[in-house]
Amino acid sequence: MKATVKKTLFHLGALALLGILLLIGVTSWLNRYTHHDSALRVPRLTDLTMEEAVPMLEELGLRYEIVDSMHVSGKPAGVILEHKPSANAKVKINRIVFITLNKALEESTAVPYVIDFSQRQAIASLEGAGFVVKEIRFVPSEFRNLVIDLRYRGESIEAGTTLPVGSALSLIVGQGRSAGNVQVPGLTALPLDSAILMARQSGLNIGEVIYDVTPQNDQKASNYFVYRQEPFKNDYFPAGSRIKVWMTQDSSLLLKPEELLPAEAFYH
Repeated sequence: MKATVKKTLFHLGALALLGILLLIGVTSWLNRYTHHDSALRVPRLTDLTMEEAVPMLEELGLRYEIVDSMHVSGKPAGVILEHKPSANAKVKINRIVFITLNKALEESTAVPYVIDFSQRQAIASLEGAGFVVKEIRFVPSEFRNLVIDLRYRGESIEAGTTLPVGSALSLIVGQGRSAGNVQVPGLTALPLDSAILMARQSGLNIGEVIYDVTPQNDQKASNYFVYRQEPFKNDYFPAGSRIKVWMTQDSSLLLKPEELLPAEAFYH
């Protein structure tokens, strides 16, 4: 009888010890799996771009997810507005940080009234409001050099219409009862913005612009000058026609370009 009791107690003790060892093993595995002893502090990410924030998160072993975007004026587009968990919060490795970005807001403004303005007044008013006059078309009209219509993407628009700043607009300008021909001005040695202005004042537009060496950016392009044009200076063409110009930084091309280069070179 006593031997049976001892045997039973031994088995019970062995089972209890096995249970304890199993519990310790499971607890140890869970701690390793959940990184129980590896708490991290979330870095401050607000006002950083994603390019700046991602390396920081990856170095700490944290993941990220962009969950929202909103516009806050005064802050650059693309910066992080907020994130959860917030800065200095204790988290475990592999935790997801949820990020909200500042999105860009396209600035818009109202189109000013320019109908019956002179061409020059209309351009000054539109460009002063942040728009770009890309084309001027001349049509027969009782009144010469007055704006008849204003168009955006081929459609007439009214004053007060809200458009994105920088939108390209077209002016329809009266050229008297007969549009007739106008004399082409000489544009050689002018930068592009001055050439555009002179062409407009003559009732013409700048058409294709060809650079002998493609400029890297707009700032570089401002250092180029017209060295050839078609139609040529003093030719007569219908009002509204386009002048094709070639641009260079090479000052030697500004002197008698027709003699310096064969004619076919200008068409490549």
